[in-house]
Parts: sequence; C-alpha cells; structure tokens
Amino acid sequence: MDFDKHNINSNAIGGYDRNTGILYINSKYDTTEKILGFVNQTQGMFANNTQYAPVLHELGHKYYYDSINKLAISKGIEYNKAKDIVDSKLIECIRKSNVENNPFFIMKNLSGYAYKGYSDNLITEVIAESFSVMHQNGFAKSLIDTLNGVVL
Repeated sequence: MDFDKHNINSNAIGGYDRNTGILYINSKYDTTEKILGFVNQTQGMFANNTQYAPVLHELGHKYYYDSINKLAISKGIEYNKAKDIVDSKLIECIRKSNVENNPFFIMKNLSGYAYKGYSDNLITEVIAESFSVMHQNGFAKSLIDTLNGVVL
C-alpha cells in the first residue's frame, strides 16, 4: 500500500490494524534490496535482519492481539483485563530473564526496537520482535512460550 497516499506514517515499513485484521506493507519497499536496506540501516535496531522481517514483525502483532482476545473469550473477561494479565506475565518473564538487572537487557538480547517498545510500555513491540526470531533466539522463544502459556 502507498503509505503516503493513505496518510500512514511513510517512514514505517509495515503496520497491522487489529480492528480490521489487515497487515500493511509500505509499497515503497517493493524489492528485497529496499527491505534489507531498511532493516539493516541501524545495526541492532531489529531482531530479524532478513527480507521477511517486516511481515514476521507485523504477524507478531497479530499473534499478540489474537492471544489477548483468546484469553478474554476463554475467561469471559474484557479485552483490557486480558491484556493486563498477558502483559504482566510477559514483564515477569523479562524480569526473571534479566538476572543482572541490566537496563539494556532487551536491547542486547532482542533489539533496539523491542527496547523502545518496552520503555514505552508497548509489550506488543517486544512480542512482534520476538515473533520474528523465535526460532533463532532463546530469549524470544521464552517470551512466545510465556504468551502461549498464559492463553492456554
């Protein structure tokens, strides 16, 4: 999609709208080279540095939101209450993993983007980054496993 034409942040490579379930990719990143240029522009910014990074990251957002919805439905609670439960378990997992109490733990073990999300209390960004590398990164896998454990 042409992000400029639709008044979406033209600096973004992708987006996910949980209300519609639509995943968007910015049409100006229409080649593998352009995608790789974006995800590798700043070392350590993104957990996944492949051409698949934007799609996997946005699918990670979908997975996070779907998990919250699933918990809300299964427990018969409101979405925001389910989100609070999920986020608190994920924050607990992060704190347990960070045995050295390093403020840059998430940046070092996942990505700068996940660190910024965590700092801004946007756990969805931590999960999106984790989802994109869950098969290659033990910390990311532990977060996805924690999310799955909360919902089941």
